[in-house]
Amino acid sequence: MARPSALEPVPAVLALVAAFAGGACNGALSPGEVRGHRAELNVARQRWSARGFPSYRYRFQYLCFCPATLILPVEIQVRAGRVVAVVDPATGRPPPAAPGRPSPTVEDLFAVVESALDGKADWLDVQYDPILGYPAVIRVDPNTRAVDEEQSYFAANLTRLD
Repeated sequence: MARPSALEPVPAVLALVAAFAGGACNGALSPGEVRGHRAELNVARQRWSARGFPSYRYRFQYLCFCPATLILPVEIQVRAGRVVAVVDPATGRPPPAAPGRPSPTVEDLFAVVESALDGKADWLDVQYDPILGYPAVIRVDPNTRAVDEEQSYFAANLTRLD
């Protein structure tokens, strides 16, 4: 499945709307869905632990029905498990200030999935990087009966920092 382009925020938002338009409308995740997602999460976490890095950088984009400054693509740099820099990948400079912009570590992305599985979401779609195991795409709808509270997280191009 093609990921929305970080360079095209408007089509990316339209893709987000389309993705959720076809989502479930009947409420919470079923026990079978939760078990399946947890099994995938456990495998991905093991893969990340085995191949993951304490220091890395990756491209990140958050999509929501929120101010445009929150959905700008950024590069996140993590050292020893802590975010040390967030930069605009086009300029290498800090992006415009945007209170509330998420800047997650890979562990934070795993926590988003875990939170959704702990009953904080009605609908969840997760795709993990097949080599490193980090969550590459997370789409979550906390309440399928509400409008415009859906969130998506996209992580790509993760590389080790020495």
